[in-house]
Amino acid sequence: MRYACAFVLLILSVLSCHQGIQSSRVVRVFAASSLASVLTAAETAFETLHPAIDIRLSFAGSQVAKHQILAGAPADVFMSAHHEYIAALTSEALVVEKTTVAFSGLAIVTAANMPEPRSYIDLPSIDRIVLGASEVPLGMYTRESFAKVGPEFASKVLPNVVSLESNAQLVIAKVALGEAGAAIAYRHMGGLDSKVQVQRVPVQYDVDVKYVAAILKTNASQQESTEQFVDYLASQAGRQLFKEFGFDPSRREAQVNE
Repeated sequence: MRYACAFVLLILSVLSCHQGIQSSRVVRVFAASSLASVLTAAETAFETLHPAIDIRLSFAGSQVAKHQILAGAPADVFMSAHHEYIAALTSEALVVEKTTVAFSGLAIVTAANMPEPRSYIDLPSIDRIVLGASEVPLGMYTRESFAKVGPEFASKVLPNVVSLESNAQLVIAKVALGEAGAAIAYRHMGGLDSKVQVQRVPVQYDVDVKYVAAILKTNASQQESTEQFVDYLASQAGRQLFKEFGFDPSRREAQVNE
C-alpha cells in the first residue's frame, strides 16, 4: 500500500508539472537587433509580473525579421526600427494593432581612446567609416541625415566607407574592434560598450528613429497575453526601462498610422 501511494503521488506530480507547462502562454517576439539589451531586461521584468506568460525573443535586422514573418515564421509581435517594415506587413493584412514604444536618434561612434570629431560636418575627414547598408533601417536614417546636411555631403563621406553592415550591432562592433575610425549608429547603443564613445548628431541633422511594436494576426488564444506584453512596454514601467537603456521616452505616441 505504501508503494502504491508513493506511485500515485509520483504520477500526480508529473501530471501537475505537465499541466503547468501546457498552461504557460508563449508570446513570440521578433525584434530589431538594436533592441536586444532593453527587451532582454523587459522579458525578465514582465515574466516576474506574469509568470504564466513565456516571452520568447528573436533578434535580427528589421528587414530580415520582416522576410521571416512573410515567409510564415510564427510571430506574435514584430518590433521594427523603421515603419516601412511594419507597413509591409500591414499591406499583407498581418497587423492587428501597432504602437510606438521607443524613440532614438543618431550619433557618431568612435573608439573610446580616440578624440571626438570636431563636428558632424567634419565626418568626411575621418578615415575608415562604417555605416548601415542602404536597405536597412540604420542605413536609411543615416542617408536621410546626410541629405539634411546638404546634397553633396553623402558623396564626400562615402569614399571613406570601408564597410556597410546589416544591423546596428555590427556597426558598433567594427569600431569597438578597431576596424573603423568612426561609424554612424543609434545613440542609445553607445553606452552598451565601454570601448566606444558617442557624439550626438546635431538636432538640425538628426532624424526621429521610432521603434514600433506590431501585434500580428496569430493564434487567437495568445492575443490577450500578447496585448499584455505590448501594454507593459508602453506603460510607465516600460518607459522607465527604455530610458535606462538610453532611449528617449519624451516623444512617445499611443498609436502610429504610417
